[in-house]
Amino acid sequence: MKEVNVITSRVSGSPASHVNMHNEIHGSNNVLGLANFFLMVNSADIYNPMVKLLTGQKIDVDNLLNGQMPDYWEPSILIANNPVITAHFFDIFILVFIGCVLDYLGNREWKEGVLGVVKAYYGYVEVQGCGTLHCHMLVWLEGGLNPDTLKECIVADPSFGPWLVSMV
Repeated sequence: MKEVNVITSRVSGSPASHVNMHNEIHGSNNVLGLANFFLMVNSADIYNPMVKLLTGQKIDVDNLLNGQMPDYWEPSILIANNPVITAHFFDIFILVFIGCVLDYLGNREWKEGVLGVVKAYYGYVEVQGCGTLHCHMLVWLEGGLNPDTLKECIVADPSFGPWLVSMV
């Protein structure tokens, strides 16, 4: 089984690849500390008109109104018939999310994104029950507080509210 696990550790979704990812996350936690955020990023591709555009269908993106959006059934068939284009859209979506929301370019240019200055991130893409992709992501921030310090700040500062203090 050890030999099979070595070979299948690079096969996405296999039990060995999950063990490999867990080891990478534990290693990241050892080097960077505990992650500051856990995110689940879902592109909602069924409702996104850009998927339709990527399949070559004509749409007027500049004048798209909510009433012009197709119902759930038509985009679902479009996505089921075009899994490669859907994966391509998801790749574009995640790259834009990392570049714009996290503002992490990976070239050590420290810029502040929506969550703060991102020191590192780790993402794992998986398929939802309906067949579309989503990403689970851990985010480490530069200067982020470790959980013990954060707990002390929450308990010491009543402005966090009683509901938050009672959770700690």
